[in-house]
Amino acid sequence: MSADQSGAGVGRPLRIAGSLALIAAASLLAFGGVRLWRFQSLDDRVMVSLAGDYLKAETLQPLIALQAEVGEWANTVGVRNRARELYLRLGQAMADPPGRTQVNAASVLAVDPVNSAVWLDLATSSWLLRSPDLAIAAWNTSYVTGPREFDLVHWRVAFMLNLWPELPDNAKSMMFSQLQIVLGDSNRHFGPFWRRLLATLNPDIRAQVERDWKAYQGLGAP
Repeated sequence: MSADQSGAGVGRPLRIAGSLALIAAASLLAFGGVRLWRFQSLDDRVMVSLAGDYLKAETLQPLIALQAEVGEWANTVGVRNRARELYLRLGQAMADPPGRTQVNAASVLAVDPVNSAVWLDLATSSWLLRSPDLAIAAWNTSYVTGPREFDLVHWRVAFMLNLWPELPDNAKSMMFSQLQIVLGDSNRHFGPFWRRLLATLNPDIRAQVERDWKAYQGLGAP
């Protein structure tokens, strides 16, 4: 057998193996694409359901079924972040107790530790569970990971103001730091909201907040 024939004999199995590998890779990509399409379809159904009037008895059962379906994706690489957050949101829509919300929020953060909104969920549920240190730490992480996410700023400031008399000084300073950033960025947009929010407070608490805010800015003593 010539050298050329020998080389051709060796090369043919290699070409066949390469072709099979390409076919296998293409099949895996196609399978992955179908799975992602299935999850996106599920995501769309969840968002439509959450946009509706989901606290009616006739719509509650579909939410339970959707949450069970979403839960099957909770450990699927590539979509588990979103799947776990959808699971959390569905639970909140069904009025999950704080303990369950806290567990579900922690599950999201285990795979998506920079999710500012979910850190705020953890803060709220932890406060309701009488874990103020965890609540304040979670609030601060929400602030650190998304200091200028405007919708979240609203929720973070409202959360702190509602708890003002019970907050330690370090938590008040964190809130004022957040407030200073957003007022500095866009006083025109955030200023009116801040004033409306203050107007909803008990007059004594509002006066205390205003004194504390001036003291934080160095404009006077509390």
